[in-house]
Amino acid sequence: MTTVRDQITSTNQAICTNIDLLAEQRGLLSQNILSQLRNLIEGVAVGLHHKSLDTQFNYDNIPPALDFIKSQGKLNFL
Repeated sequence: MTTVRDQITSTNQAICTNIDLLAEQRGLLSQNILSQLRNLIEGVAVGLHHKSLDTQFNYDNIPPALDFIKSQGKLNFL
């Protein structure tokens, strides 16, 4: 199963690849990056909630992690 660290790394690679390949196609680039940003935020949220990047990343962990982020004023930018 994927860890939070794997999720963040994979999302980073996807964003970088999109920037490299689609720099001239701004509309498609923006659309792809926006979809990847959600994956990135969810990975970061689960990592912060569990206080570990080695936690297993699964979709059951996302709603409680997002609730945790919302309850922390200093993290509201996420």
